[in-house]
Amino acid sequence: MKIYILFLIVGLSSFLMADAQKENGIVYSEHDAITKTKAMWAAFVKGDKETFASFCADSIWEVVNGDFQIRLKKDLGGIVDWWKDFENFSIQDDKPAYPDAIDYKIGGLWVQDWLLWKGTHKATGININLRVHNLYRFDKNGKINSIHQYFNNDIFEEIAKSQKTIESGVVYKYHPYIITIRKAVNAFCSKDLETLLSFYTQDAVFSNLSLKDGVVTNLEAKKKELKDAFDSYNNIKLDQSGAPVCICYEKEYYVVYSWWVLSFTTKDGKKKSKIPLMLSHGFDKEGKIIWESIYFSSNQFE
Repeated sequence: MKIYILFLIVGLSSFLMADAQKENGIVYSEHDAITKTKAMWAAFVKGDKETFASFCADSIWEVVNGDFQIRLKKDLGGIVDWWKDFENFSIQDDKPAYPDAIDYKIGGLWVQDWLLWKGTHKATGININLRVHNLYRFDKNGKINSIHQYFNNDIFEEIAKSQKTIESGVVYKYHPYIITIRKAVNAFCSKDLETLLSFYTQDAVFSNLSLKDGVVTNLEAKKKELKDAFDSYNNIKLDQSGAPVCICYEKEYYVVYSWWVLSFTTKDGKKKSKIPLMLSHGFDKEGKIIWESIYFSSNQFE
């Protein structure tokens, strides 16, 4: 009996699932509507306003990232004109994606595509590599009467801001964090490891030009590196080269930039050449160093 009930339940579930499936149209990988959207964007890239607008109805619903408005066909040329400010401009399929045309039984004919827009804004030099998802609805006359676009708008905000003069923070010639860096440098030259490490947070990260791009080390690795340096070198000096600055960026993010010339001798007394360094240190709200970057020519140590 239990087996019979089990088969009955499975059979009923399969029947219900099959009954819940209902076709509502046909999907095409090749269609006249797809050809129209490709031709429309080709005209857009060429700056051909009349041809671009010819694919649209007299008025269309334009939905951009969820915000919609009604745009008249005669006003579409303004969009084309704005993109004339780009050079090396291109629009192509964002492969391996490709467009589809969907002819719904209820809902009409739609095309969806995934495009890659590339170019360089002439005035700012900003390069775009923009992925755009479009949905187009066609009316009975084969004209687009609704277009929905989805993309990351950050690049356009960057272009707009780049054409203005906008402060990014405050530069300090004298600041307590500059004093912290001087004390840390003094501790380094004195081989005072305990004092030096006290200026950093426990989760501080470190980078320098000898590491691969994007690779950072932690405080424990920094400690070992410092011990090895103290064991290998004597007469360590860091002479200031240029005035350090502390910059408070927009979101209360403090960085100290400083420039030095490092000199030392090996244990056998051999003199080493002077090595220019640039140091960058980021601080947390408690005044502790949370990251450090060192810039130098690594072949000076070879």
